[in-house]
Amino acid sequence: MKSGKCDSIVTKIIDLMRVVFFIMASFIVIFFAVGQIVCPDESDGVKESFGTYNNGWVWVKEDGTSVPLTIPGDNDVEPGTYMNIQNVLPEDMEGISMLCIQAMWQDIEVYVDGELRTSYNTDDTRLFGENSAIKYVFVDIDEKDAGKTINIKTWSTTVYSGTIRKIYIGDEMSFWLDSLERYGFKAFLEIVLMVISVTCIIICTAIRIFNKRKVSLIYLAWGIFLCAMWLFSEVHFRQLIFSNVSVLSSVTFFAMMLIHFPFMLYVNDLQNGRYKLAYAIGFIYTTIVTVTLTILQVLSILDFRNSISFMHSSIIIGGIIILVTVIIDIVHKYTKDYKAVSVGFMGITIGAFMETIIFYFDPGMTVGTYISIALIFLLVMAAIKTVQDYLSTEKEKQHALLANEAKAQFLANMSHEIR
Repeated sequence: MKSGKCDSIVTKIIDLMRVVFFIMASFIVIFFAVGQIVCPDESDGVKESFGTYNNGWVWVKEDGTSVPLTIPGDNDVEPGTYMNIQNVLPEDMEGISMLCIQAMWQDIEVYVDGELRTSYNTDDTRLFGENSAIKYVFVDIDEKDAGKTINIKTWSTTVYSGTIRKIYIGDEMSFWLDSLERYGFKAFLEIVLMVISVTCIIICTAIRIFNKRKVSLIYLAWGIFLCAMWLFSEVHFRQLIFSNVSVLSSVTFFAMMLIHFPFMLYVNDLQNGRYKLAYAIGFIYTTIVTVTLTILQVLSILDFRNSISFMHSSIIIGGIIILVTVIIDIVHKYTKDYKAVSVGFMGITIGAFMETIIFYFDPGMTVGTYISIALIFLLVMAAIKTVQDYLSTEKEKQHALLANEAKAQFLANMSHEIR
């Protein structure tokens, strides 16, 4: 008796310690978050020993004439021809060790006083295609180069053949620290997306293998994983993380072409196949676009970058199918079984349309923070729904089992009474 009482006391103490631990752990997290927001800044911050160098550039045309150039900007340059821009380096070069330009699907050559200082070309390192991937190209310069003429030549077969982004001058380390400070949170969100989605994929696969049970959440997890790959592959400091940016760029386009495929599979399951014909059309169109554009890219007939409108058309068609079918379900009150998920999907669909619109208005603009947050929310809500469905199914199984046992017991009793 005493032993049982003692055991009960120990169990209560352990339960209390669990509560105490979570309270203390929560305190640490809250203390850190509030402290970083409320307390004064003790860091030195990023010392901006770099800046833009966009003034004074001219476009040197093939006939030798020079035209003043606005940077950043898009210029009327025939795809497949060189664009040559020129400037004079500052007289005061103290603290300056680099000049940086972003290659927008362009090959780059940089000359200082007619001498080739650096070049960027991926002909020997990319698997297919005819244009070099987006990358920041750095040119080493120092005080000896003060006042010298600098020429930058660009070449591309894409619509970016005449695009010149901001040009930076100063210190390379400061440039990267500034990029990390500006875009680090976005990259963190995308890493969180990857981790959560991969975890869901592993769990759903394990359930399928060991419990012989299909979990539709795996399609949503794959869709969010592709979104995370797409978004993370476009972070400003990606060339510091990945060794081959060309492969990464190709993966970006593959993910873009397939991104809505698993989303449609997931919603089709949620809707119990009510609109399977519409989804079948979407699947077929996506498959045709993906296979066709991949073949054209590998054969160097049509570059991924020049076929992006077809990719967007596939995304838009998939988004329209999801949006329309969900709206129909709302009208007919079929969404009661997946209300939270349907709201999340409508938000993601609208976000995808906005991403596409923003891209066409400003291709150089980096977006993704809000859609990343929306994707995390959607996955969490879908995971909660999946758990609820699983528990509901198990509860029904238990009820059925108890009913069968009661029935068997009743029949046994009746048989006994009859005898």
